[in-house]
Amino acid sequence: MDKTRGAQIRSRIKWIEEGEKCSKFFLSLEKSRSSRNTIHSVTKENGDEVTSEREVLREIRKYYETLYKENTDQKEIIQRCKNFTQNLNIPQLKEDHKDATEAEFTEEEISVALKSMKNGSAPGPDGIPVEFYKMFWPDVKEKFMEAFRYSQDVSTLSPSQRQGTITLIHKVKELSRNLLTNWRPICLTNADYKIISKALAFRMKKVLPSIIHEKPDRFHKTLKGRNIATAIRKIGDSIEFELINPKSEAIALSIDYCKAFDTVSVSLIQEALKLYSFGKNFIKWVKIILTDRQSNVRNGGSCSEYFNARKRGVSRMPGVTDVV
Repeated sequence: MDKTRGAQIRSRIKWIEEGEKCSKFFLSLEKSRSSRNTIHSVTKENGDEVTSEREVLREIRKYYETLYKENTDQKEIIQRCKNFTQNLNIPQLKEDHKDATEAEFTEEEISVALKSMKNGSAPGPDGIPVEFYKMFWPDVKEKFMEAFRYSQDVSTLSPSQRQGTITLIHKVKELSRNLLTNWRPICLTNADYKIISKALAFRMKKVLPSIIHEKPDRFHKTLKGRNIATAIRKIGDSIEFELINPKSEAIALSIDYCKAFDTVSVSLIQEALKLYSFGKNFIKWVKIILTDRQSNVRNGGSCSEYFNARKRGVSRMPGVTDVV
């Protein structure tokens, strides 16, 4: 039954009836999906191509190990940011909001975070799905909260909570499958890590509207009531205004951040939170969640060795990048 359920999840079939037995249909879909998301050859930066399974996995690991490595000149970057922001009128977190984010996490908060998580998502390296925690929460919640508070005391998560497995999805079929830049990394983390991250993200979501101006519409995924379509409409209105006012001068600039979630420095996030007057306890939890991460890469049926992935994990807390 476990193998059947695993095949169903990987095949992304949502209309399965409970208890349906494994079939050639599900297995063929799983095999097809696995084949589409397997890299068989990699073109290196110097133009050379590697094709053996071991070399391909080594190149993928090397690529993401470099991508997720923390910059060595962090102090200089942070100082430049401080110089840039010192004379800016940055919104400050209200005192009651600050107190709310600083308070100790309650069992109820963790339960709400758990209940909000979707079923059917792929588990992390430990193989325990979120459904397990939902089903047995009354039995495990005491130990979970114990471990949660211990992590706060020692300022780090357990080794398994800091680990994730990166799987790759090809972006567009027209793009070359040999170039790693054309693949989107999905990091599969353990459910207990997701629960903690979700609880922290919920806290941040409640206070973000007070420090982020209503005009930026890029926060449509984080803030309730924001819609990306509003930004598109505003751009159209601005262009139309310029067309009927030929004497005015204007320029439209489009900037796309390459691998934004993967290149945000954790140190910079902490400094940004300080600028908005977030408290020490909240910033400490953000640091716990985002630092000392380790990842390995899965390609086909093989996994690489673990490597340091300090920047990995930011995508689990979308509100965090909104303050940078």
